[in-house]
Amino acid sequence: MLISLRNKQYQFSFISLILVILVVSLCFYLAAWQMQRAENKQQRLDYIEKMQSKGALNWAKLNDLPASFNKTGLQLKTTGKLDSHKYWLLDNRTLNGRVGYDVITIFYPSISNPSTFNSAKKQQALLVNFGWIPQGDSRNQLPKVQLPK
Repeated sequence: MLISLRNKQYQFSFISLILVILVVSLCFYLAAWQMQRAENKQQRLDYIEKMQSKGALNWAKLNDLPASFNKTGLQLKTTGKLDSHKYWLLDNRTLNGRVGYDVITIFYPSISNPSTFNSAKKQQALLVNFGWIPQGDSRNQLPKVQLPK
């Protein structure tokens, strides 16, 4: 295919023209996809901010919410028992360029109404992330973890 612009002639093959059109179309599609992702992320962040502004809920109010309700961003205020003898170290976490672990353990919230607790039913538990701790000098030696009682 021969194209002339300002007294200059350019030779293009049909295959290269189709390839350029495909690549440009793909770039526009990816740009639109990224814009949609950014909009969805902003909606999630706005929702979390809105939920956090409502203050902390107690365990009974949290359990009263429907199962289909999105509980992301809710603050929970409760008492209970922490299983400080069992914990997980989530590996490959970095903070300010340093390698470390996230400490995760099990928390059993107190039951506000003991008459509703059925001994045949297992007690509800939460996984709680206690934050990041640095890795020691060697990966072979795990750090000592002190969890609250």
